Amino acid sequence: MRKFIAITFTVLFLINVYGELYEVKIQSSNLWAKHIIAQFDILSASPGKNSDIIYILDSTPEEIMLLNGNAEIKELLGSIIITTSYSNLDGINKRIDYAVEKSGGNAMVFDIGQSVEGRKIRAVRISKSGQTDEDLPEVLFVGLHHAREWITSEVTMGILEFLVEYMDSNPFVSDILQNSVIWFVPMLNPDGYLFSWEEARMWRHNRRVHPDESIGVDLNRNYDSSWIKIDYVHGEGPFSEPETLAVKNLILNDFEEPLADGIKSLDGLITYHSYGQIIMYPPGSTEEPAAKHEYYKDLAEKMAYLAFSECGSVYIVMQNSSLYFTFGEMTEWFMNTHDGKPSFTFELRPHMGSDYFFMLPEDQIIDTVKENITPALYFVRHIVSGDTDLVMDIDRNGVNDVLENTSFDYKCDRSDLEIPDAVNDSESNDHSFDLPDSDNSDMTDTNGTDNEQNDTVPAEDNGCNLTLIQGH
Repeated sequence: MRKFIAITFTVLFLINVYGELYEVKIQSSNLWAKHIIAQFDILSASPGKNSDIIYILDSTPEEIMLLNGNAEIKELLGSIIITTSYSNLDGINKRIDYAVEKSGGNAMVFDIGQSVEGRKIRAVRISKSGQTDEDLPEVLFVGLHHAREWITSEVTMGILEFLVEYMDSNPFVSDILQNSVIWFVPMLNPDGYLFSWEEARMWRHNRRVHPDESIGVDLNRNYDSSWIKIDYVHGEGPFSEPETLAVKNLILNDFEEPLADGIKSLDGLITYHSYGQIIMYPPGSTEEPAAKHEYYKDLAEKMAYLAFSECGSVYIVMQNSSLYFTFGEMTEWFMNTHDGKPSFTFELRPHMGSDYFFMLPEDQIIDTVKENITPALYFVRHIVSGDTDLVMDIDRNGVNDVLENTSFDYKCDRSDLEIPDAVNDSESNDHSFDLPDSDNSDMTDTNGTDNEQNDTVPAEDNGCNLTLIQGH
């Protein structure tokens, strides 16, 4: 296994926060403090030295006082430049309609519910099996639980559009679609997304107005798994919000009138968030590992390797609760209600050394889609076959088969990443992580990266660290 040394990066820039910014440092063994911090808006979390965890919190002075005596606390100030060249809400809906139209009858769109403010929540089903009553494996990809995480809709849409574009010309894509049913919910939180575009770029929640006139529920704390009430932030109860109820009804086909072509038995899901380049698996409500912990970890490491093989982007693998606890979170609910079937949270770009935070520049959108297509389709192939040791580059030419001879068959540019001097000082930080090496070498060769330095941190990604942003 290759060993990668992680460094700590302090967040100095943010906008549209609703309290004040604080850097908070605790001992990782302080479970009481981790439970308290789970109630805040966590903007980032990273391991420090000597078993510390360093958080950036958006909070009020009164709330932060709860941690007195259990944490080192420092107030932060700053700002950041915003880029807005993403598809807006109308653009996402038009792309959904066009993809379905272009699919030749292989894709269908469903309105699975309405948001708090009455906007449609849409799901797309795609398969080439031709048999809607056939018991095929089914997988779901979900984007934009959180309004400010714009890249998540782009990746979810990008994978859908890729399947439509190459379902006939690429034999690997065609085979996947003939043997599975793939579902997409690219935009779970349309109200919050629109508000993030028009009013407050850093908005996270939906637009629920509460009795105390506060606004918003964190949709990824509104599932029925270890749900806890924190003011109104997690909702009035599990699935109190129409957005989470819509995706629950989709997964269980529990509508008032069940969909004739709806999900029969969902076999796996991936939910996309940002940021941090991390692949996480449940549970998040406890540090105890799941019964299938090793299975989840193995799948996550293989998907991380495939993402790295595309653009040299290091995606770290960890359990959801590694840095802070999550209650009422989607993947834990799915694990608990579907007999431990696999589900993952992908924290997308940017990496932890970046100043962009949730505002990933538009010139990185396509590369972010590219590095997530192969892991997503590996996941589907695994669900179909049950095999984890799948070869994704059969002819061993350095290009993953699903992307070969497509518009994504190109070399990535990760020149956005810098190489801090401190990364070479392995004694400066005792936190490290592993990336699959020889165990996954049969899956693919590396495409688009210079790997003569493979025994060290990849040069393009030396700016990464083991930080978890509260996107998930």
